[in-house]
Amino acid sequence: MSPMLIIFFVVINIPIIVIIYKLVVYTQTAKQTNERLVRELSDLLTTDNVPESENDTHQSESFNFTYRECYQVRPWVRYFARLLDILIFSAIVVFPVLYFLIKSENLIIAQDFITEVIINVIAMFIFCFYQAGVTRIFGSTPGKALMKINLLNAHGGPLTYKELLKREFGIYTSAMALGIPLLSLFSLLWSMKKLATTGKTFWDEEGGFIVRHQVIGTVRIIAYIVILLTIIVGMASLPVLVSRGY
Repeated sequence: MSPMLIIFFVVINIPIIVIIYKLVVYTQTAKQTNERLVRELSDLLTTDNVPESENDTHQSESFNFTYRECYQVRPWVRYFARLLDILIFSAIVVFPVLYFLIKSENLIIAQDFITEVIINVIAMFIFCFYQAGVTRIFGSTPGKALMKINLLNAHGGPLTYKELLKREFGIYTSAMALGIPLLSLFSLLWSMKKLATTGKTFWDEEGGFIVRHQVIGTVRIIAYIVILLTIIVGMASLPVLVSRGY
């Protein structure tokens, strides 16, 4: 193997190794943040803080159990929930529109990087309205419902459409970096570090939003994998259908 080829592989693999290392570090940091939150909650519910009534005792025990039962800082769970929502949106909105445009021959889509970036940025912009609307109408999204994630406002109630839209655009700009490839990867890492370190993302902290997790369970994980693979296979078949004239 030539020295230039070795240098090429080293240069290509260094960013990948750094990203994997960062993901491992942030995952461990999230675990430590979870444990810190549990300790802080336990300190608040010591025998020194005597409840005023039996109902307060029950609520305190329930609240304590909820935190101990399931970690509340779960960046990977949130990521996979959003991934499923994006894939569902792509399957029912983006891909049908592109398929129609290609079949009707009203638009010639150039197969280049710039065009793909533009399509991705526009799609993610529309996704913000879609995601906020689905959450407002049904109370959750497929990804959040399957992964048992709940969104609450600062008062513990459901978010309004305006609040949901504000949160989605916060994710669109801060975490997704407008959907621009590569740049969005680094912004996701940046957001993951913030969540793992403080227990809150930038957009949830700014809007006063609360994200609560419950135990997912094996059945839901299997269902998630099946749904995810089904959508991916279905979308991957679109180019084949177009090439065969369907």
